[in-house]
Amino acid sequence: MSGMRRIPVVLALSAGLFLAACGSDGSPRRDDAPGAPSAGSVTTGAPDTTGGTSLPPRVTQPPKRVTQKAACEGTSRSSPATFAEDGGVYAAHIVEFVASDVPMTFDVIQWLVGDDARRAYQQDTGETDGPPNDYWVRNVSDKTRSATLAADATLWMVNLAVDGDADVDRATSEDLSGYLEERPATDIFWLTFDRGAVTEICEQYVP
Repeated sequence: MSGMRRIPVVLALSAGLFLAACGSDGSPRRDDAPGAPSAGSVTTGAPDTTGGTSLPPRVTQPPKRVTQKAACEGTSRSSPATFAEDGGVYAAHIVEFVASDVPMTFDVIQWLVGDDARRAYQQDTGETDGPPNDYWVRNVSDKTRSATLAADATLWMVNLAVDGDADVDRATSEDLSGYLEERPATDIFWLTFDRGAVTEICEQYVP
């Protein structure tokens, strides 16, 4: 896909074992010392009634924010033939996108792979083999629709690396708006809908 947006991508082991096996003065460490937990015991965060201090509660780290993935979820399957804005994932051309708080305009298309792509390619071209790169795009209607972007929507855009590998990176609505100003309205995006709002936009890599 020419003109593809490119997002900048941007020994002290033996001593430690010795100290673990011995006391601080180098004497052999006794695991059966008074107050030490026996083998196989589990130490909890409950207060120690013998005068010791309690252990702090375990802190659960929040999940890391995913910033990159190999491809859009819909890439490996054909998109639906009919559109229902209440829910689903659809391939589309984004005709107009200004900002996250302004309804976007899009044209639903069909991204076809596998046998679906082969049949459509043969029907549309009269050829007897399959389509190049094993996908085929149909757009039987130029009808456009509009929808708002959900406040917590996630956006993913293609990052074409120097070595030719293509991943998709997290992006902002400003990234998408600026990108579309310089691109034809034929780039393909997967739009995820939930109750009429778009909850995810993922750009489809096209070789």
